[in-house]
Amino acid sequence: MSSNLWRLFLLPYLCGLSCQLIKIFNHRIMKKKFNFTLNNLLELGGMPSAHSAATISLTTLIAIYYGINSPLFIIALFLSTFIIGEAYVVRGVISRHTQLLNKMVKINGKKELAEVNLTGRIGHTPVEVIAGVIFGLVFALAFIGI
Repeated sequence: MSSNLWRLFLLPYLCGLSCQLIKIFNHRIMKKKFNFTLNNLLELGGMPSAHSAATISLTTLIAIYYGINSPLFIIALFLSTFIIGEAYVVRGVISRHTQLLNKMVKINGKKELAEVNLTGRIGHTPVEVIAGVIFGLVFALAFIGI
């Protein structure tokens, strides 16, 4: 596999992983506690959006290596906008539904439902999505020469 293909494969994953690590440190700063677990690494939502960052880094790399007139770039751009939209709109709705369900369980007060507590933060805010897009663009440009 050529080095460009390896970059196209690995850099978006590293970009997404970097975002997840940033989220853990953001949590440390905001909550004043450090809790590094595999669950924290896989947690959805938060600043910056790893989905946005990873897809934009891939799209940026494809634009650099193959040009913006390439069918690969058009496909990557389409998938990026689709994934970013899903991260913001669809998962935002799921997040609000989760919060509502948790309130309903708490109000109901039944013992068998008392242990149910769904994760409330799944989607992203517009700022988190934009931060992810910027992070992905900068990440791809910074590591293009590796």
